[in-house]
Amino acid sequence: MPLKALALLLFSLVIADYFHLLEPRLIPNNKSVILYSTSWCRYCEQARDFFTRQNIHFIEKDIERDPIARQEYEQYHGQGVPLIVINDTLMQGFQARRFQQLYEK
Repeated sequence: MPLKALALLLFSLVIADYFHLLEPRLIPNNKSVILYSTSWCRYCEQARDFFTRQNIHFIEKDIERDPIARQEYEQYHGQGVPLIVINDTLMQGFQARRFQQLYEK
């Protein structure tokens, strides 16, 4: 691997870790969190990674692979992925701060 590419990769990893330090810290609670997702969605991946880092228990349902998950998603009138359900509250898309507001409410 050329030196320039290696340096760019290392820089990207350092910057990514730095931004994780800026994200909100949540205290896991007993709320139900369901993530309706697809395998190719980068925002779904961000939500999944965030929940894992924060030790938030969640259930992931892939709406392309699971017809029952697709039906549930359509009952919520999903307009894209991720669709996150926190107890009975819907969150379309993913933003860490918005999730924190809904999760800690």
